[in-house]
Amino acid sequence: MDSPLGTMNFQQIELYKRIQAFALDRPDSQLSFSQRLAKDNGWSLGYTQRAIEEYKKFIFLAVAAGHPVTPSDQIDQVWHLHLTYTRLYWQEFCPKILQTTLHHEPTRGGSSEQLKFGSWYSKTLESYEQFFGHIPPIDIWPKPKDRFGRDLHFIRINTQQSWVLSKPNLTIFLKPQLRKIGIFTFLVFLSLMITSCQIISQIPNPINFTGSEFLTFYIFLVVMGIALAAWLRFSLCLVSANINQQPDLNTYEIAFLAGGNHRLIMAAIASLVKQGYVEVLKEGKLVVTGKIDAIADPVEKAVAQDILVTDGAIEQVFQKSTGMKDSIRSRLEQLGLFLSDAQAFKAQIYPSLIVVILLGIGLYKMAVGISRDKPVGLLLICIFGLLVLGARFFVKPQRSRYGEIIFDDLTNRLQHLKTANSSDSELVLAVAFFGATVLMADMALADLYQMLTPTAVASSGGDGGSGGSDGDSDGGCGGCAGCGCM
Repeated sequence: MDSPLGTMNFQQIELYKRIQAFALDRPDSQLSFSQRLAKDNGWSLGYTQRAIEEYKKFIFLAVAAGHPVTPSDQIDQVWHLHLTYTRLYWQEFCPKILQTTLHHEPTRGGSSEQLKFGSWYSKTLESYEQFFGHIPPIDIWPKPKDRFGRDLHFIRINTQQSWVLSKPNLTIFLKPQLRKIGIFTFLVFLSLMITSCQIISQIPNPINFTGSEFLTFYIFLVVMGIALAAWLRFSLCLVSANINQQPDLNTYEIAFLAGGNHRLIMAAIASLVKQGYVEVLKEGKLVVTGKIDAIADPVEKAVAQDILVTDGAIEQVFQKSTGMKDSIRSRLEQLGLFLSDAQAFKAQIYPSLIVVILLGIGLYKMAVGISRDKPVGLLLICIFGLLVLGARFFVKPQRSRYGEIIFDDLTNRLQHLKTANSSDSELVLAVAFFGATVLMADMALADLYQMLTPTAVASSGGDGGSGGSDGDSDGGCGGCAGCGCM
């Protein structure tokens, strides 16, 4: 992970170093702070250590962000436990490490408090990205709607008196076995359509239905077929992944997730231009002006070498450069964000076959109608509607369902980057996620925008594929916790 020190002034750097060096675990304790924290919350030691690391970042933000901050519930649990070590907190941590007092301010309840702490939490997430240069992990810093919704329902339970059973998370994923059920259902559907058994032979031939009878039958068949195709597509895009943990993605992995290899190369070019390794010439070419060996990032170095080989012709750069595509895609597949080629093929071909069969039935009936001098206008409209509804199934999916969830979450979190400019430290991330359109408003980036825009249009599609809880509820200290320098 990149060091955040480059975004801080001298006083903030010193504060950050002091907080990072401060140890909550004491060597003379048989039950350490982290062990107690893990035991009280039912966390693994690995997750507990990550929560403590995020707590230290939160404490830094509480002192350095310049505005009131609110922790996630997970961070709040670390803070609660730290406060119980009163001598450690008040006699050592605040005066010597923070060099100021830091009080815990729980909510007083009511809708105004809910809105206040919701706003503070959103600002805390924004300051986190600004200071540390990456999105906070979602399994420790959940989205605002989860922070002030789902996370308000934690309670203490005596496990010797009560059993604890987890609710199934059906809103995000189904069981992997549903893929097999979906495929089985699909095969049954095909069998019913193409098999001429004794039972089916007793059913009237739909082709011989009258116009109104066939339209009713066909509309019903289309609705059921599209529903089955959508379910198959959904089921086949599921992957096994840890959905409770936000994947730690770098800028170029985010670029590939958003727009494939084309977007990745675009972001690398923007970074090279911003760092001064590459310049945009008036004649619409790129030229390498710095030493390639000095480029630290492997993706940027590979793209810079391709710029040299292609003599800076932007179209050839996009055609030739791979930008470490295979390794990045492989990592996204391992994280469960991208589908493998085999799984993507199944998710494309199986639903598409259903649409093709429905089209075949409709076109055959239309041909029969024309041969019998019957009107086929309404049937033609139904077939056109089927094409509109079914067109998306012919597009090969790239992102998994989990990848779509992460993509949607990134879209919400990075909305502020749509107005990035040349002086913005997150300009490259903005280009990585939203493409060249973010360069449009800044005259200093006009040449780069004009160069990248035609390729962005020509290659779109590529390889890649807040609310809160009830305002009248009292979240208590853990529900709407806030803090500030008092």
